[in-house]
Amino acid sequence: MEACRKTWPKTLYSSFHMFEVILQFSEKTWEEIVRIPRFDKSTIEYLEKRIRQSPDDELRRLWVEHHGLCTSWSILIASMLFDDPNTMYFGDDGRHRLAYTSHGLVIDSSARIPVLLKGDKAYTKGGIEYRMSTVEGQQPSLSYTRSGITKTYDVCQNWTDAIQRCLIQAASGRDVICLFRITQDSRLRFDGQIKWTKGTNIIVWSRRTIQKETGQTIEFRKQAIFGKGTEDTNAKCKMALMSFCHEDGRKALSSTILPIIQEKLWPALVTVFGLAELKADNIIVKAKE
Repeated sequence: MEACRKTWPKTLYSSFHMFEVILQFSEKTWEEIVRIPRFDKSTIEYLEKRIRQSPDDELRRLWVEHHGLCTSWSILIASMLFDDPNTMYFGDDGRHRLAYTSHGLVIDSSARIPVLLKGDKAYTKGGIEYRMSTVEGQQPSLSYTRSGITKTYDVCQNWTDAIQRCLIQAASGRDVICLFRITQDSRLRFDGQIKWTKGTNIIVWSRRTIQKETGQTIEFRKQAIFGKGTEDTNAKCKMALMSFCHEDGRKALSSTILPIIQEKLWPALVTVFGLAELKADNIIVKAKE
């Protein structure tokens, strides 16, 4: 548990680095890639083959540098608990991956802190009911129930297989996202996000807060909209994003993704769509009950 608590605020939930790797594997330019909402079938097939051929040393940075998605988190924590992260099993439900041992220890970014299962007894954390079944001489089987739907995790061959599956999934998706992790009042939480959706001309950054006076959850959001801006508005957009990344303890973590956004993605969006304008708005996400 201590490893998760100490590591959580030092990591990013981010697919920006994965998107950069996917772009490199696709052999396309940034200007080509930002136009495409989704890869066509032949590109996906090529990417899947290229990803499956990737050796450990090519994929290791997708978790060892403290950024990545759910798969990266589970591998990173496994590497802290054991000399060889493959000491743990890695489970895949098709969209989400986690790590677990035959003794019932589960490392799942959805639960945030470790789950310890005892025998075949179910354990519920964060609305997810985990259950493990074991048959002598066979690998343990881990399943979960959420919103009344039960699924059993497929067992990955090793951490390499797990991160390859994650990359293949990311290649098929549209949203490229970063969530900043923090510890607040001893709770592991998120505080702010940056998102770009493939094929669009908008980068969005936002954070949520609960207003003490009203009890409402407000999302403070800014958008860089590429197309009709000027050099001045484009510079103001960049400065606004930089300010956001340097607020509330985000500075150290954002240093790993800002170069991708500002030096690679941003120029490509300007080339394809035009200079950026800034739009700011506040949205009531949840009213007081």
